Amino acid sequence: MSEDIKSASSAKIGKIFSDSRSELGLTSQQVAEKAVMNIKYIEGIESGDYSIFPSEGFARAYFIKYQKFLSLDCSFPPIYEPENRQTEIVEKSIARLNKSLLPLITGMGIIISLLILIIIFNKFYYYSAVDRLDTLKVIDSFSLDDASAIEASILNLKKELIIPLEKLEPEIELNQKKKMNCHYSLAMSVGWKFIQIMS
Repeated sequence: MSEDIKSASSAKIGKIFSDSRSELGLTSQQVAEKAVMNIKYIEGIESGDYSIFPSEGFARAYFIKYQKFLSLDCSFPPIYEPENRQTEIVEKSIARLNKSLLPLITGMGIIISLLILIIIFNKFYYYSAVDRLDTLKVIDSFSLDDASAIEASILNLKKELIIPLEKLEPEIELNQKKKMNCHYSLAMSVGWKFIQIMS
């Protein structure tokens, strides 16, 4: 760890380790060889500076190992307590909170989408209902006299359209006859030419 992890408590406990090792007549190098420990870790525990350890778990493991080697009965110093780990705890809490809010945010998104669709549908339905009401008002405003007038107008239009068709029928028949005569005369001329060629 890069930051200084040391307190007055860790320095006092480190002094206990250092004094105990000295009473046994051992050097740091001898303890490192007999306990199979890195000398830097031994010096870190004795000085009370735990920044040499990569994590709290490593520090605790080597503390216990060294404690058993020296047959000491003391507690691990409170250097990793919540006040020193506050940022880590807050970040983990926020990460958990974000994960727990995801379903809530998703649910709220669905609810908001549904509300928007309901509002759009109601607006559409309202305007189509208004159009239908306007149509009904127009229909209701017609009287029987108006209906009779409309019927009369339709009949007049019908008469105006039917009369020209009746007038055109003789012309249509005449044109059909002309076409028939044209086809007949064409066939005759082709036949006559054929006869001339053959003879």
